[in-house]
Amino acid sequence: MKNNITNIISAANHTGHDIPFVPVTEQIHRYALENPGHPAVLFGKERLTYGQLDRLSDLVAHALTKKTEGQNVIIGVLLERTGYAYVAQQGILKAGAAFLPFVTSYPDERITFCLEEAECPVLITSKKIAQSRPDLSDKAYEIMIIEEVLHTDQKTGYMPCKVSETDLAYCIYTSGSSGRPKGVLIEHRNLVNYVDRNEKSIEIIHYAREGRIALAMAAFSFDVSIVEEFVPLCNGQTVCLATEEEIHDPYKLAGLILHKNVNGMTCTPTFLMSILDIPVCKEVLRQIDFFDIGAEAFPAGLYQKLRQLNKDSVIMNVYGPTECTMGCSAAVMENEHTVTVGGPMANTQFYVMDESGRELPIGQKGELIICGDCVGRGYVNLPEKTRKAFFEYRGMRAYHSGDMAAWTENGKIRIFGRIDNQIKLRGFRIELDEIENVMAAYPDINSCAVKVCHGKTDYLAGYYTGSSDIDPEDLKKYLLEKLPGYMLPSAFLQLDVIPQTVNGKIDRNALPDVSLHGAEGNVLAPRNETEAYLRDMFA
Repeated sequence: MKNNITNIISAANHTGHDIPFVPVTEQIHRYALENPGHPAVLFGKERLTYGQLDRLSDLVAHALTKKTEGQNVIIGVLLERTGYAYVAQQGILKAGAAFLPFVTSYPDERITFCLEEAECPVLITSKKIAQSRPDLSDKAYEIMIIEEVLHTDQKTGYMPCKVSETDLAYCIYTSGSSGRPKGVLIEHRNLVNYVDRNEKSIEIIHYAREGRIALAMAAFSFDVSIVEEFVPLCNGQTVCLATEEEIHDPYKLAGLILHKNVNGMTCTPTFLMSILDIPVCKEVLRQIDFFDIGAEAFPAGLYQKLRQLNKDSVIMNVYGPTECTMGCSAAVMENEHTVTVGGPMANTQFYVMDESGRELPIGQKGELIICGDCVGRGYVNLPEKTRKAFFEYRGMRAYHSGDMAAWTENGKIRIFGRIDNQIKLRGFRIELDEIENVMAAYPDINSCAVKVCHGKTDYLAGYYTGSSDIDPEDLKKYLLEKLPGYMLPSAFLQLDVIPQTVNGKIDRNALPDVSLHGAEGNVLAPRNETEAYLRDMFA
């Protein structure tokens, strides 16, 4: 019996596949040479063909090589949701550098912190953004205006990407427990391994099917945006890039899906559940034959709702931390009785371990350890955190996922939640400690805590004690200067004391739920302009 269990886990980890190292920009360039007129990116009323994407990214690459040389240099990207963001990122890779993407809703302070910590010499942005945010220009890095680069008369040829497997490809900043975000470093070998379409990578087999027109909705600062850009483009497919307006307006999103013939989409289950009850969205979702769903637990009822729309669609539950190159396992959902994330994909191995580092058998819960070519380099300027999270196991690069997991009897992995104080909310990974550390720095706050409240949708609530009455609106404004919108609590409540456990830690279970209906003592806090607009309309 013991041998059978060992064989099941061993078979699940039999994921070896030879993937020749060809940088992602070289893969896109090769396709562009053979199919220059094929649409690469659709956005608004515009489009970029593969030939145009290849040529324009060459312009960016040549402009960058005049300003910086050498691998592992990180270049910031702060652009609107157009195909020119892809142009910038691929131009950065062609120049031998790595890209660090931001969203325009990020506060200047957070963007500047990330750029300076990552020692970025250049920030690529648009003329409009540069003019509206002058504080970003008054820093140690240089501003490069994308319009000035792309409208040059300079004739340039193809810029081959001269990088090695272990050179940096990109950096994504995630929430950090110390009150500061942490930058995750991903190498070219990680990205090349992930985008390859082969029998060991079930997600990519379906994602990169011939004729795919894939919807892209993820924020550029979110690692799913890397999936949406490079999986289709490295496999000759078309990306339909939704604008901010289309993402937040279900009717405009439905029109985009319908008129651009979108047949695949990547999103969180929360987002899907929010639009499935809107008749116009429900109708257009019938044409989607591939749902790439991840970043949160797969909820009960979602599978059946999607299956009723299209009996032939592929419904996929995907799992993977930012540190392990977006997706390292996936399962095609056939029912919702037992939800798993499948087994490891190409050149990846999973082990479930106890606190002593011993491998656990089928059925026993422990921490999921991820090994192989998907595991990234580490964190920007955080050597202690890197040593704690990244290590070597069985001769492979390995990562402590922090996720509680167990093997099933058919060699799949079930995820049971986090071991630490980290949560997933609307697809974003959030360290509650980071929000609490920022709140604690607010004048007159003595102690504070943040927890997730549950209603029709999950939301963050912030609690605090103070030496005087603290205006929640002033606190909200303060937090918005230091945190991205998705980390802003939706409600605040001032308490006489923050409840503690017998060990002196915050007792989050004892914190009262804060209603979003404006009860006395708390305030509804919109996380972005769209929510503020909706609040004001319904007020």
